[in-house]
Amino acid sequence: QQIMHDISIAIFKQDGAKIIDIIEKVNNSGIDLKKFYSDIIQHFRNYNIIKLCGKDTPAANITNLEKEKIIQETNKLSSGFINTILQVLLDEESIVRYSSHTKIAIEMVLLKLFEINPGAQIDQIINKLDTLSQLMDSKGTLSTGKIESTPSVGANENLHNYSQENDNNNQVVREPTPAPQYQSTSDPVVIQKNNLEDKTWAGFLNKIEQKFPVIFTLFSKGVKKENSDNEIIIELKNCSRFENSRVESKKKELQILCREFLGKNLAINIVSQNTKLTQNDNSKQKNRQAALNHPMVVEAQAMFNGEIIN
Repeated sequence: QQIMHDISIAIFKQDGAKIIDIIEKVNNSGIDLKKFYSDIIQHFRNYNIIKLCGKDTPAANITNLEKEKIIQETNKLSSGFINTILQVLLDEESIVRYSSHTKIAIEMVLLKLFEINPGAQIDQIINKLDTLSQLMDSKGTLSTGKIESTPSVGANENLHNYSQENDNNNQVVREPTPAPQYQSTSDPVVIQKNNLEDKTWAGFLNKIEQKFPVIFTLFSKGVKKENSDNEIIIELKNCSRFENSRVESKKKELQILCREFLGKNLAINIVSQNTKLTQNDNSKQKNRQAALNHPMVVEAQAMFNGEIIN
């Protein structure tokens, strides 16, 4: 338990040297590092539970002394920060579990926790509020010109320099900037161009890529054909059972989408592997029959009055 508390304090203080030293001692002591990582996850789970529910909760199966330590260590930390640490540990668990360099993997995961800023969201909100207050005019309204010229929110020093620069060029900044004409979505030329670009088979694949990624991969590898009946035929080969079931379950939806998007009917032809197996079986049957009719086989069968079983 003391090792767990030392690890957590080192993470909160962002003491990378301390973390490396603790992991090295644990490894030299013969403790299973994967079990050690699992204990770290459980430890921060207790942190999260106690921070949310208090020390009297039965969900954390630890002693009251351990609960008091956790309360003292997390007194100035938010529950969101602890929850983020737990989430990162769980997300990276597979790396530790399957890595051939377990110690290095644990070191990298724990050092990665330093990238979490416990006050990042609060600082960002405060900076944005400061920016808005600088953009307010004497009547309490916002200047459109200034908002359009607002840079990305950074450090307070940059924000102060930006405010002074705006004050020195107040008249120029307050001038409204006309919206560029090319941004208009109602321009018939733009709409016509988009239609020409999108209403293609490539555009149809792009349309289903996010919604049906498995089917998008199959269609990309498939063979596309078109006939005179205003129909698109896509042939899919070497599909697994999961892929076959996926295509069958979404077949009607894909056909409707193709009809609405391209104005054509969609036919999906799955080339089954059973066809190849049947051809192979027929070939084996012919070869077997030819072997049975071989003169030497026939003579041996007659000589011993036997039956061919294999």
